[in-house]
Amino acid sequence: MKANSKFYYFLLLLAIGCTSSNTKDEINFAKHIRFNHLYIVIDDSTYNSLFDCIQILDDFSENIEQTVTAENRAWSGKYLFGSNQYLEIFKPVGDKQGRFGELGLGFLTDKSGTLNSVRNEWKRKKEKGSFSNRKIVRDGKSFPLFQMASIEQSNDLSVFSWLMEYEEEEMISVGFTQEDLKQVISWPEYAAHRKAADLNLMPDEIKFEKTFDKITQLHITLTQNELESLKKSLRYFGFTEEGNCLISQDISIKYKISLHKGFVLNQIDFELSSSMEQGTFRCNNLEFIVTENKAHLKFYSAKPI
Repeated sequence: MKANSKFYYFLLLLAIGCTSSNTKDEINFAKHIRFNHLYIVIDDSTYNSLFDCIQILDDFSENIEQTVTAENRAWSGKYLFGSNQYLEIFKPVGDKQGRFGELGLGFLTDKSGTLNSVRNEWKRKKEKGSFSNRKIVRDGKSFPLFQMASIEQSNDLSVFSWLMEYEEEEMISVGFTQEDLKQVISWPEYAAHRKAADLNLMPDEIKFEKTFDKITQLHITLTQNELESLKKSLRYFGFTEEGNCLISQDISIKYKISLHKGFVLNQIDFELSSSMEQGTFRCNNLEFIVTENKAHLKFYSAKPI
Protein backbone atom coordinates (compact mmCIF):
# COMPACT_ATOMS: atom_id res chain seq x y z
CA MET A 1 0.00 0.00 0.00
CA LYS A 2 2.81 2.38 0.87
CA ALA A 3 4.45 1.78 -2.50
CA ASN A 4 1.13 2.36 -4.27
CA SER A 5 0.56 5.49 -2.20
CA LYS A 6 3.94 6.86 -3.23
CA PHE A 7 3.18 6.04 -6.86
CA TYR A 8 -0.16 7.83 -6.81
CA TYR A 9 1.43 10.76 -4.96
CA PHE A 10 4.04 10.98 -7.71
CA LEU A 11 1.31 10.98 -10.39
CA LEU A 12 -0.55 13.71 -8.51
CA LEU A 13 2.56 15.90 -8.35
CA LEU A 14 3.20 15.27 -12.05
CA ALA A 15 -0.36 16.26 -12.93
CA ILE A 16 -0.13 19.41 -10.80
CA GLY A 17 3.18 20.28 -12.41
CA CYS A 18 1.76 19.87 -15.92
CA THR A 19 -1.33 21.91 -15.04
CA SER A 20 0.83 24.65 -13.55
CA SER A 21 3.01 24.72 -16.67
CA ASN A 22 0.00 24.84 -18.99
CA THR A 23 -1.61 27.58 -16.90
CA LYS A 24 1.60 29.59 -17.04
CA ASP A 25 1.68 29.24 -20.84
CA GLU A 26 -1.94 30.38 -21.02
CA ILE A 27 -1.27 33.42 -18.84
CA ASN A 28 1.86 34.45 -20.75
CA PHE A 29 0.47 34.00 -24.27
CA ALA A 30 0.63 37.76 -25.02
CA LYS A 31 4.43 37.66 -25.29
CA HIS A 32 3.99 35.42 -28.36
CA ILE A 33 1.67 37.89 -30.12
CA ARG A 34 3.51 40.28 -32.42
CA PHE A 35 2.32 43.16 -34.53
CA ASN A 36 2.55 41.97 -38.14
CA HIS A 37 0.86 44.31 -40.62
CA LEU A 38 -1.83 46.87 -41.21
CA TYR A 39 -4.14 47.79 -44.04
CA ILE A 40 -5.53 51.18 -44.92
CA VAL A 41 -8.12 52.15 -47.54
CA ILE A 42 -7.19 55.37 -49.36
CA ASP A 43 -8.65 57.33 -52.27
CA ASP A 44 -8.43 55.93 -55.81
CA SER A 45 -6.20 58.68 -57.22
CA THR A 46 -3.50 58.35 -54.54
CA TYR A 47 -3.65 54.56 -54.72
CA ASN A 48 -3.27 54.47 -58.50
CA SER A 49 -0.22 56.77 -58.57
CA LEU A 50 1.45 55.66 -55.32
CA PHE A 51 4.62 53.92 -56.56
CA ASP A 52 5.12 56.24 -59.54
CA CYS A 53 4.51 59.35 -57.46
CA ILE A 54 6.83 58.54 -54.52
CA GLN A 55 9.67 56.77 -56.28
CA ILE A 56 11.85 56.81 -53.18
CA LEU A 57 9.63 54.00 -51.88
CA ASP A 58 11.72 51.71 -54.11
CA ASP A 59 14.62 52.23 -51.70
CA PHE A 60 12.39 52.09 -48.64
CA SER A 61 10.56 48.77 -49.08
CA GLU A 62 9.93 45.78 -51.31
CA ASN A 63 6.85 46.90 -53.22
CA ILE A 64 4.35 44.89 -55.17
CA GLU A 65 0.81 45.19 -56.44
CA GLN A 66 -0.88 41.84 -56.43
CA THR A 67 -4.15 39.95 -56.23
CA VAL A 68 -4.44 37.38 -53.46
CA THR A 69 -6.87 34.55 -54.09
CA ALA A 70 -8.43 32.66 -51.21
CA GLU A 71 -10.99 29.87 -51.43
CA ASN A 72 -14.08 32.02 -51.61
CA ARG A 73 -12.81 35.50 -52.48
CA ALA A 74 -9.93 37.54 -53.86
CA TRP A 75 -8.56 40.99 -53.15
CA SER A 76 -6.07 43.32 -54.82
CA GLY A 77 -3.78 45.81 -53.13
CA LYS A 78 -0.38 47.45 -53.03
CA TYR A 79 2.07 45.97 -50.52
CA LEU A 80 5.08 47.61 -48.86
CA PHE A 81 7.22 44.92 -47.22
CA GLY A 82 9.74 45.63 -44.47
CA SER A 83 12.09 43.28 -42.64
CA ASN A 84 9.71 42.89 -39.67
CA GLN A 85 6.26 44.07 -40.82
CA TYR A 86 4.38 45.18 -43.91
CA LEU A 87 1.62 47.48 -45.12
CA GLU A 88 -1.37 46.71 -47.32
CA ILE A 89 -2.88 49.68 -49.15
CA PHE A 90 -6.27 49.36 -50.81
CA LYS A 91 -8.64 51.64 -52.63
CA PRO A 92 -12.36 51.68 -51.75
CA VAL A 93 -14.06 48.35 -52.54
CA GLY A 94 -10.60 46.85 -53.12
CA ASP A 95 -10.75 44.55 -50.08
CA LYS A 96 -13.99 43.03 -48.73
CA GLN A 97 -15.88 46.13 -49.85
CA GLY A 98 -13.37 48.26 -47.92
CA ARG A 99 -14.54 51.75 -47.01
CA PHE A 100 -12.48 54.89 -47.49
CA GLY A 101 -10.49 55.66 -44.33
CA GLU A 102 -10.81 52.17 -42.86
CA LEU A 103 -7.89 50.76 -40.86
CA GLY A 104 -7.09 47.14 -39.98
CA LEU A 105 -4.39 45.89 -37.57
CA GLY A 106 -3.12 42.34 -38.04
CA PHE A 107 -1.26 40.45 -35.30
CA LEU A 108 0.58 37.15 -35.67
CA THR A 109 1.65 34.51 -33.17
CA ASP A 110 5.30 33.46 -33.14
CA LYS A 111 4.68 30.15 -31.37
CA SER A 112 2.30 27.37 -32.36
CA GLY A 113 -0.70 27.00 -30.02
CA THR A 114 -0.83 30.64 -28.94
CA LEU A 115 -4.06 31.31 -30.82
CA ASN A 116 -5.75 28.47 -28.92
CA SER A 117 -4.60 30.05 -25.64
CA VAL A 118 -6.25 33.30 -26.72
CA ARG A 119 -9.45 31.48 -27.60
CA ASN A 120 -9.46 29.80 -24.18
CA GLU A 121 -8.97 33.15 -22.48
CA TRP A 122 -11.87 34.64 -24.45
CA LYS A 123 -14.04 31.71 -23.35
CA ARG A 124 -13.10 32.30 -19.72
CA LYS A 125 -13.94 35.99 -20.07
CA LYS A 126 -17.13 35.16 -22.02
CA GLU A 127 -16.02 37.23 -25.00
CA LYS A 128 -17.78 36.61 -28.30
CA GLY A 129 -15.07 35.53 -30.71
CA SER A 130 -15.06 34.97 -34.44
CA PHE A 131 -12.83 32.18 -35.79
CA SER A 132 -11.98 30.96 -39.27
CA ASN A 133 -9.43 28.95 -41.24
CA ARG A 134 -8.05 30.75 -44.26
CA LYS A 135 -6.93 28.81 -47.31
CA ILE A 136 -5.00 30.25 -50.21
CA VAL A 137 -5.02 29.24 -53.87
CA ARG A 138 -1.64 28.57 -55.49
CA ASP A 139 -1.34 27.21 -59.01
CA GLY A 140 -5.04 26.43 -59.02
CA LYS A 141 -4.90 24.37 -55.81
CA SER A 142 -6.18 25.28 -52.36
CA PHE A 143 -3.81 25.06 -49.37
CA PRO A 144 -4.35 25.76 -45.63
CA LEU A 145 -2.64 29.04 -44.78
CA PHE A 146 -3.58 30.36 -41.33
CA GLN A 147 -6.14 30.42 -38.56
CA MET A 148 -7.75 33.75 -37.79
CA ALA A 149 -9.47 34.97 -34.62
CA SER A 150 -11.02 38.24 -33.51
CA ILE A 151 -13.45 39.52 -30.93
CA GLU A 152 -16.76 40.22 -32.65
CA GLN A 153 -16.81 43.82 -33.85
CA SER A 154 -19.62 45.97 -35.17
CA ASN A 155 -19.61 46.50 -38.94
CA ASP A 156 -20.17 50.24 -38.52
CA LEU A 157 -16.67 50.70 -37.07
CA SER A 158 -13.74 51.98 -39.14
CA VAL A 159 -10.92 50.23 -37.25
CA PHE A 160 -10.47 46.48 -36.80
CA SER A 161 -7.93 44.09 -35.27
CA TRP A 162 -7.41 40.34 -35.46
CA LEU A 163 -4.93 37.56 -34.65
CA MET A 164 -3.44 35.02 -37.08
CA GLU A 165 -1.45 31.82 -36.70
CA TYR A 166 0.01 29.95 -39.65
CA GLU A 167 -1.28 26.42 -40.10
CA GLU A 168 1.07 23.52 -39.42
CA GLU A 169 0.74 22.37 -43.05
CA GLU A 170 1.96 25.76 -44.28
CA MET A 171 4.92 25.84 -41.90
CA ILE A 172 5.97 22.30 -42.81
CA SER A 173 5.60 23.06 -46.54
CA VAL A 174 8.17 25.88 -46.35
CA GLY A 175 10.74 23.76 -44.54
CA PHE A 176 10.11 23.90 -40.80
CA THR A 177 10.11 20.65 -38.79
CA GLN A 178 7.83 19.45 -36.01
CA GLU A 179 10.62 20.25 -33.55
CA ASP A 180 10.91 23.76 -35.00
CA LEU A 181 7.20 24.32 -34.38
CA LYS A 182 7.73 23.84 -30.64
CA GLN A 183 9.98 26.89 -30.64
CA VAL A 184 9.51 30.59 -31.36
CA ILE A 185 9.47 31.34 -35.11
CA SER A 186 9.42 35.02 -36.05
CA TRP A 187 7.63 36.40 -39.09
CA PRO A 188 10.95 37.34 -40.79
CA GLU A 189 12.01 33.67 -40.45
CA TYR A 190 8.73 32.50 -41.93
CA ALA A 191 8.88 35.10 -44.73
CA ALA A 192 12.40 34.00 -45.70
CA HIS A 193 11.33 30.34 -45.75
CA ARG A 194 8.21 31.16 -47.78
CA LYS A 195 10.15 33.17 -50.36
CA ALA A 196 12.89 30.52 -50.53
CA ALA A 197 10.30 27.80 -51.15
CA ASP A 198 8.72 29.87 -53.93
CA LEU A 199 12.10 30.53 -55.59
CA ASN A 200 13.54 27.06 -54.94
CA LEU A 201 16.38 28.51 -52.83
CA MET A 202 17.70 27.97 -49.33
CA PRO A 203 16.31 30.36 -46.65
CA ASP A 204 19.78 31.75 -45.87
CA GLU A 205 20.04 32.83 -49.51
CA ILE A 206 17.16 35.27 -49.03
CA LYS A 207 18.45 38.77 -48.24
CA PHE A 208 16.41 41.88 -47.42
CA GLU A 209 18.14 44.93 -48.89
CA LYS A 210 15.63 47.74 -48.26
CA THR A 211 15.64 50.23 -45.36
CA PHE A 212 12.14 49.62 -43.89
CA ASP A 213 12.97 47.87 -40.61
CA LYS A 214 9.87 48.20 -38.44
CA ILE A 215 6.87 50.35 -37.54
CA THR A 216 7.29 52.09 -34.19
CA GLN A 217 4.09 54.11 -33.79
CA LEU A 218 0.68 54.77 -35.33
CA HIS A 219 -1.17 58.07 -34.93
CA ILE A 220 -4.93 57.68 -35.23
CA THR A 221 -8.14 59.67 -34.78
CA LEU A 222 -11.30 57.77 -33.92
CA THR A 223 -14.57 57.95 -32.07
CA GLN A 224 -14.92 56.93 -28.42
CA ASN A 225 -16.92 53.87 -29.48
CA GLU A 226 -14.21 52.83 -31.93
CA LEU A 227 -11.53 53.33 -29.27
CA GLU A 228 -13.32 51.15 -26.74
CA SER A 229 -13.77 48.39 -29.30
CA LEU A 230 -10.09 48.56 -30.28
CA LYS A 231 -8.89 48.56 -26.67
CA LYS A 232 -11.04 45.53 -25.91
CA SER A 233 -9.14 43.47 -28.48
CA LEU A 234 -5.68 44.91 -27.88
CA ARG A 235 -5.63 44.20 -24.16
CA TYR A 236 -5.54 40.47 -25.05
CA PHE A 237 -2.64 41.15 -27.42
CA GLY A 238 -0.38 42.51 -24.66
CA PHE A 239 -1.17 46.24 -24.86
CA THR A 240 -1.19 48.57 -21.87
CA GLU A 241 -2.38 52.17 -21.77
CA GLU A 242 -0.44 55.27 -20.74
CA GLY A 243 -2.24 58.56 -21.22
CA ASN A 244 -3.57 58.62 -24.77
CA CYS A 245 -1.18 55.90 -25.95
CA LEU A 246 -1.67 52.13 -26.29
CA ILE A 247 1.68 50.34 -25.94
CA SER A 248 2.89 46.80 -26.73
CA GLN A 249 6.29 45.11 -27.07
CA ASP A 250 6.37 46.03 -30.79
CA ILE A 251 4.40 49.18 -31.40
CA SER A 252 2.59 52.08 -29.76
CA ILE A 253 -0.68 53.64 -30.92
CA LYS A 254 -1.23 57.30 -30.10
CA TYR A 255 -4.88 58.31 -30.38
CA LYS A 256 -7.12 61.37 -30.46
CA ILE A 257 -10.87 61.28 -29.98
CA SER A 258 -13.27 62.76 -32.53
CA LEU A 259 -17.03 63.13 -32.27
CA HIS A 260 -17.37 62.18 -35.92
CA LYS A 261 -16.44 59.12 -37.93
CA GLY A 262 -13.77 59.69 -40.52
CA PHE A 263 -10.33 58.73 -41.78
CA VAL A 264 -8.73 56.80 -38.90
CA LEU A 265 -5.00 56.68 -39.67
CA ASN A 266 -3.10 59.99 -39.58
CA GLN A 267 0.53 58.87 -39.58
CA ILE A 268 2.86 55.86 -39.44
CA ASP A 269 6.32 56.21 -37.88
CA PHE A 270 9.08 53.87 -39.10
CA GLU A 271 12.54 52.91 -37.94
CA LEU A 272 15.04 52.42 -40.76
CA SER A 273 17.83 49.85 -40.85
CA SER A 274 20.11 52.20 -42.80
CA SER A 275 20.13 55.77 -44.06
CA MET A 276 18.39 56.89 -47.23
CA GLU A 277 17.73 60.16 -49.06
CA GLN A 278 16.25 62.70 -46.66
CA GLY A 279 13.38 64.99 -47.55
CA THR A 280 9.61 65.32 -47.90
CA PHE A 281 7.89 63.58 -50.80
CA ARG A 282 4.22 64.25 -51.60
CA CYS A 283 1.74 62.17 -53.58
CA ASN A 284 -1.81 63.56 -53.65
CA ASN A 285 -3.11 62.73 -50.15
CA LEU A 286 0.08 61.07 -48.87
CA GLU A 287 3.28 62.59 -47.58
CA PHE A 288 6.47 60.57 -47.00
CA ILE A 289 9.11 62.22 -44.80
CA VAL A 290 12.63 60.84 -44.25
CA THR A 291 14.91 62.13 -41.46
CA GLU A 292 18.15 60.25 -40.76
CA ASN A 293 17.16 56.75 -39.54
CA LYS A 294 13.42 57.42 -39.34
CA ALA A 295 10.56 57.87 -41.79
CA HIS A 296 6.97 59.04 -41.48
CA LEU A 297 4.04 58.36 -43.78
CA LYS A 298 1.25 60.91 -43.36
CA PHE A 299 -2.31 60.38 -44.58
CA TYR A 300 -4.66 63.21 -45.46
CA SER A 301 -8.39 62.64 -45.41
CA ALA A 302 -9.53 64.11 -48.72
CA LYS A 303 -12.65 62.38 -49.99
CA PRO A 304 -12.15 59.61 -52.57
CA ILE A 305 -12.82 60.50 -56.20
